[in-house]
Amino acid sequence: MNSSRPFGPTEHPFWPWAPPPTCAVFFSLRLLRNWMREQERKQALLQATTEGEIRLLQSQVHPHFLFNTLNNIYSFALERSPVARQLIRRLSDMLRYIVEHCSDPYVSVDKELGILENYIELERVRYGDRLNIAVDIAGRPFSKAIAPQLMLPLLENSFKHGTSQTLKAAWIKLSVKVEGDLLHFSLANGKAADNTDPAPGKGGIGLANVQKRLALMYPSDHLLSVRNNPTEFVVDMRVPLHPLTPS
Repeated sequence: MNSSRPFGPTEHPFWPWAPPPTCAVFFSLRLLRNWMREQERKQALLQATTEGEIRLLQSQVHPHFLFNTLNNIYSFALERSPVARQLIRRLSDMLRYIVEHCSDPYVSVDKELGILENYIELERVRYGDRLNIAVDIAGRPFSKAIAPQLMLPLLENSFKHGTSQTLKAAWIKLSVKVEGDLLHFSLANGKAADNTDPAPGKGGIGLANVQKRLALMYPSDHLLSVRNNPTEFVVDMRVPLHPLTPS
Protein backbone atom coordinates (compact mmCIF):
# COMPACT_ATOMS: atom_id res chain seq x y z
CA MET A 1 0.00 0.00 0.00
CA ASN A 2 1.34 3.44 -0.97
CA SER A 3 2.02 5.85 1.84
CA SER A 4 1.71 9.62 1.45
CA ARG A 5 3.57 10.54 4.62
CA PRO A 6 6.15 13.40 4.25
CA PHE A 7 9.84 12.65 4.06
CA GLY A 8 11.83 12.68 7.27
CA PRO A 9 14.85 14.96 7.65
CA THR A 10 17.30 12.31 6.44
CA GLU A 11 14.93 10.88 3.83
CA HIS A 12 14.62 14.06 1.70
CA PRO A 13 15.86 13.24 -1.86
CA PHE A 14 18.10 16.42 -1.92
CA TRP A 15 19.48 16.09 1.58
CA PRO A 16 22.05 17.29 2.61
CA TRP A 17 22.64 19.59 -0.44
CA ALA A 18 19.42 21.59 -0.33
CA PRO A 19 19.84 24.56 2.06
CA PRO A 20 16.91 26.07 3.87
CA PRO A 21 15.11 28.73 1.79
CA THR A 22 16.34 31.60 4.00
CA CYS A 23 19.97 30.51 3.51
CA ALA A 24 19.50 30.27 -0.25
CA VAL A 25 18.12 33.79 -0.40
CA PHE A 26 20.97 35.10 1.79
CA PHE A 27 23.69 33.53 -0.35
CA SER A 28 21.98 34.71 -3.56
CA LEU A 29 21.84 38.29 -2.31
CA ARG A 30 25.47 38.12 -1.21
CA LEU A 31 26.58 36.85 -4.61
CA LEU A 32 24.55 39.55 -6.33
CA ARG A 33 26.07 42.26 -4.13
CA ASN A 34 29.61 41.01 -4.79
CA TRP A 35 28.92 40.87 -8.52
CA MET A 36 27.58 44.44 -8.52
CA ARG A 37 30.63 45.68 -6.61
CA GLU A 38 32.94 43.98 -9.10
CA GLN A 39 31.04 45.51 -12.02
CA GLU A 40 31.29 48.97 -10.44
CA ARG A 41 35.02 48.49 -9.92
CA LYS A 42 35.52 47.43 -13.55
CA GLN A 43 33.44 50.34 -14.80
CA ALA A 44 35.43 52.83 -12.70
CA LEU A 45 38.70 51.35 -13.97
CA LEU A 46 37.48 51.47 -17.57
CA GLN A 47 36.36 55.08 -17.18
CA ALA A 48 39.69 56.10 -15.67
CA THR A 49 41.59 54.31 -18.43
CA THR A 50 39.42 55.85 -21.13
CA GLU A 51 39.74 59.36 -19.72
CA GLY A 52 43.51 58.96 -19.42
CA GLU A 53 43.79 57.74 -23.00
CA ILE A 54 41.64 60.62 -24.25
CA ARG A 55 43.81 63.18 -22.43
CA LEU A 56 46.96 61.60 -23.86
CA LEU A 57 45.60 61.63 -27.40
CA GLN A 58 44.35 65.20 -27.07
CA SER A 59 47.73 66.46 -25.89
CA GLN A 60 49.65 65.14 -28.89
CA VAL A 61 51.14 67.80 -31.16
CA HIS A 62 53.39 66.95 -34.08
CA PRO A 63 56.97 68.06 -33.30
CA HIS A 64 57.67 68.70 -36.97
CA PHE A 65 55.15 71.54 -36.97
CA LEU A 66 56.80 73.20 -33.97
CA PHE A 67 60.29 72.84 -35.45
CA ASN A 68 59.23 74.21 -38.84
CA THR A 69 57.43 77.17 -37.27
CA LEU A 70 60.35 78.01 -34.99
CA ASN A 71 62.72 77.86 -37.97
CA ASN A 72 60.47 80.29 -39.84
CA ILE A 73 60.39 82.64 -36.85
CA TYR A 74 64.18 82.46 -36.58
CA SER A 75 64.61 83.28 -40.27
CA PHE A 76 62.29 86.29 -40.10
CA ALA A 77 63.88 87.43 -36.84
CA LEU A 78 67.31 87.50 -38.51
CA GLU A 79 65.84 89.78 -41.17
CA ARG A 80 64.18 91.93 -38.49
CA SER A 81 60.89 91.33 -40.27
CA PRO A 82 57.61 92.28 -38.52
CA VAL A 83 56.29 88.92 -39.72
CA ALA A 84 58.28 87.29 -36.91
CA ARG A 85 56.12 89.01 -34.29
CA GLN A 86 52.94 87.81 -36.00
CA LEU A 87 54.21 84.25 -36.13
CA ILE A 88 55.20 84.32 -32.46
CA ARG A 89 51.75 85.61 -31.47
CA ARG A 90 49.92 82.94 -33.46
CA LEU A 91 52.15 80.15 -32.21
CA SER A 92 51.82 81.41 -28.63
CA ASP A 93 48.02 81.49 -28.93
CA MET A 94 47.99 77.93 -30.25
CA LEU A 95 50.26 76.50 -27.57
CA ARG A 96 48.45 78.33 -24.76
CA TYR A 97 45.12 77.00 -25.98
CA ILE A 98 46.44 73.44 -26.28
CA VAL A 99 47.98 73.52 -22.79
CA GLU A 100 44.93 75.05 -21.13
CA HIS A 101 42.20 73.09 -22.89
CA CYS A 102 43.66 69.77 -24.03
CA SER A 103 42.20 68.03 -20.95
CA ASP A 104 38.74 69.59 -21.27
CA PRO A 105 36.03 67.16 -22.42
CA TYR A 106 34.42 69.80 -24.65
CA VAL A 107 35.46 73.23 -25.89
CA SER A 108 33.94 76.02 -27.95
CA VAL A 109 33.68 75.25 -31.66
CA ASP A 110 34.47 78.89 -32.37
CA LYS A 111 37.77 78.63 -30.48
CA GLU A 112 38.66 75.40 -32.27
CA LEU A 113 38.15 77.18 -35.57
CA GLY A 114 40.45 79.93 -34.32
CA ILE A 115 43.19 77.35 -33.77
CA LEU A 116 42.74 76.12 -37.35
CA GLU A 117 43.07 79.69 -38.60
CA ASN A 118 46.30 80.24 -36.67
CA TYR A 119 47.73 76.98 -37.95
CA ILE A 120 46.83 77.79 -41.56
CA GLU A 121 48.41 81.24 -41.36
CA LEU A 122 51.61 79.80 -39.89
CA GLU A 123 51.85 77.26 -42.69
CA ARG A 124 50.86 79.83 -45.33
CA VAL A 125 53.97 81.85 -44.43
CA ARG A 126 56.08 78.73 -44.74
CA TYR A 127 54.84 77.68 -48.19
CA GLY A 128 54.19 81.11 -49.69
CA ASP A 129 53.11 81.02 -53.33
CA ARG A 130 53.49 77.25 -53.48
CA LEU A 131 50.23 76.79 -51.58
CA ASN A 132 46.70 77.35 -52.81
CA ILE A 133 44.31 76.91 -49.88
CA ALA A 134 40.54 77.51 -49.85
CA VAL A 135 38.66 77.68 -46.54
CA ASP A 136 34.87 77.75 -46.20
CA ILE A 137 33.32 78.14 -42.74
CA ALA A 138 29.51 78.18 -42.53
CA GLY A 139 26.88 78.09 -39.78
CA ARG A 140 26.79 79.50 -36.26
CA PRO A 141 29.41 77.77 -34.05
CA PHE A 142 29.33 80.29 -31.19
CA SER A 143 26.98 78.43 -28.85
CA LYS A 144 28.24 74.91 -29.62
CA ALA A 145 30.89 72.69 -28.04
CA ILE A 146 33.00 69.84 -29.42
CA ALA A 147 35.74 67.53 -28.19
CA PRO A 148 39.04 69.45 -28.49
CA GLN A 149 41.53 68.96 -31.30
CA LEU A 150 39.56 66.69 -33.56
CA MET A 151 40.09 68.89 -36.60
CA LEU A 152 43.67 70.10 -36.10
CA PRO A 153 45.41 66.69 -36.46
CA LEU A 154 43.61 66.16 -39.78
CA LEU A 155 44.73 69.55 -41.04
CA GLU A 156 48.30 68.81 -39.90
CA ASN A 157 48.17 65.57 -41.88
CA SER A 158 47.13 67.34 -45.07
CA PHE A 159 50.23 69.54 -44.87
CA LYS A 160 52.66 66.86 -43.72
CA HIS A 161 51.70 64.12 -46.19
CA GLY A 162 50.21 66.25 -48.95
CA THR A 163 51.56 69.76 -49.34
CA SER A 164 55.11 69.03 -48.16
CA GLN A 165 55.38 66.14 -50.66
CA THR A 166 54.18 68.21 -53.62
CA LEU A 167 56.91 70.12 -55.44
CA LYS A 168 54.54 72.66 -57.01
CA ALA A 169 50.85 73.57 -57.25
CA ALA A 170 50.05 72.32 -53.75
CA TRP A 171 46.40 72.77 -52.80
CA ILE A 172 44.08 72.21 -49.83
CA LYS A 173 40.32 72.63 -49.58
CA LEU A 174 38.79 72.88 -46.11
CA SER A 175 35.07 73.10 -45.38
CA VAL A 176 33.51 73.28 -41.92
CA LYS A 177 29.76 73.62 -41.61
CA VAL A 178 27.65 73.79 -38.45
CA GLU A 179 24.08 72.64 -38.99
CA GLY A 180 21.99 72.47 -35.84
CA ASP A 181 23.69 70.02 -33.49
CA LEU A 182 26.04 68.57 -36.11
CA LEU A 183 29.45 69.63 -37.39
CA HIS A 184 30.40 68.61 -40.92
CA PHE A 185 34.13 68.67 -41.65
CA SER A 186 35.56 68.03 -45.10
CA LEU A 187 39.24 68.26 -46.02
CA ALA A 188 40.91 67.47 -49.32
CA ASN A 189 44.51 67.92 -50.37
CA GLY A 190 46.47 67.16 -53.49
CA LYS A 191 49.40 64.80 -53.45
CA ALA A 192 52.13 63.81 -55.88
CA ALA A 193 51.03 61.04 -58.22
CA ASP A 194 54.30 59.18 -57.62
CA ASN A 195 54.21 59.63 -53.85
CA THR A 196 55.09 56.25 -52.32
CA ASP A 197 54.86 57.49 -48.74
CA PRO A 198 52.59 54.95 -46.98
CA ALA A 199 51.27 57.54 -44.54
CA PRO A 200 48.57 59.01 -46.84
CA GLY A 201 47.13 55.57 -47.50
CA LYS A 202 46.98 54.78 -43.81
CA GLY A 203 45.93 58.27 -42.87
CA GLY A 204 49.03 59.02 -40.82
CA ILE A 205 49.34 59.43 -37.07
CA GLY A 206 46.93 62.35 -37.01
CA LEU A 207 44.08 60.37 -38.51
CA ALA A 208 44.74 57.37 -36.26
CA ASN A 209 44.62 59.73 -33.28
CA VAL A 210 41.26 61.15 -34.35
CA GLN A 211 39.83 57.69 -35.07
CA LYS A 212 40.65 56.49 -31.55
CA ARG A 213 39.18 59.57 -29.90
CA LEU A 214 36.00 59.44 -31.96
CA ALA A 215 35.55 55.80 -30.93
CA LEU A 216 36.03 56.73 -27.27
CA MET A 217 33.96 59.93 -27.13
CA TYR A 218 31.34 59.40 -29.85
CA PRO A 219 31.19 55.60 -30.12
CA SER A 220 27.91 55.30 -32.02
CA ASP A 221 27.04 58.72 -33.43
CA HIS A 222 29.97 59.88 -35.53
CA LEU A 223 30.99 59.45 -39.15
CA LEU A 224 34.52 59.34 -40.52
CA SER A 225 35.22 58.62 -44.17
CA VAL A 226 38.64 58.48 -45.84
CA ARG A 227 39.30 58.36 -49.57
CA ASN A 228 42.84 57.91 -50.84
CA ASN A 229 42.86 58.60 -54.58
CA PRO A 230 45.91 58.64 -56.86
CA THR A 231 46.23 62.44 -56.80
CA GLU A 232 44.24 63.53 -53.74
CA PHE A 233 43.43 62.56 -50.17
CA VAL A 234 39.96 63.33 -48.77
CA VAL A 235 38.64 63.11 -45.20
CA ASP A 236 34.99 63.67 -44.27
CA MET A 237 33.92 63.78 -40.63
CA ARG A 238 30.60 64.38 -38.90
CA VAL A 239 30.28 64.70 -35.12
CA PRO A 240 27.44 65.78 -32.81
CA LEU A 241 27.77 69.06 -30.96
CA HIS A 242 26.86 69.91 -27.39
CA PRO A 243 25.45 73.14 -25.94
CA LEU A 244 28.28 75.38 -24.82
CA THR A 245 28.41 75.55 -21.02
CA PRO A 246 29.52 78.93 -19.68
CA SER A 247 32.88 78.63 -17.88
